[in-house]
Amino acid sequence: MVARNQRTPVAELDLVCSWGDWLILVEVKARRSARFGSGWEAMEGDKARRLRAGASCWLSAIGYPARCLRFDLIEIGLDEWGVPVTLRHHRDLYLDRE
Repeated sequence: MVARNQRTPVAELDLVCSWGDWLILVEVKARRSARFGSGWEAMEGDKARRLRAGASCWLSAIGYPARCLRFDLIEIGLDEWGVPVTLRHHRDLYLDRE
């Protein structure tokens, strides 16, 4: 792991990881119910734009060298007591979808 909970003026980057030549920005979404939509649905529109912009800000601010960049999503399903019961890893999100 390179960093976690990195705040930028436009977004917070939950996890920044590296794997070989790849820099992977991981958004973590935990949900108790589908009442407000799934973690996947939360990644649409404004959230995706803010995440891309936040990544750009953070990379520029720290002077990180150009590398292959990937966005992933971790969805955690919680039971009624907040205990994790499911975990899904979505690799290589295409954040330009509208």
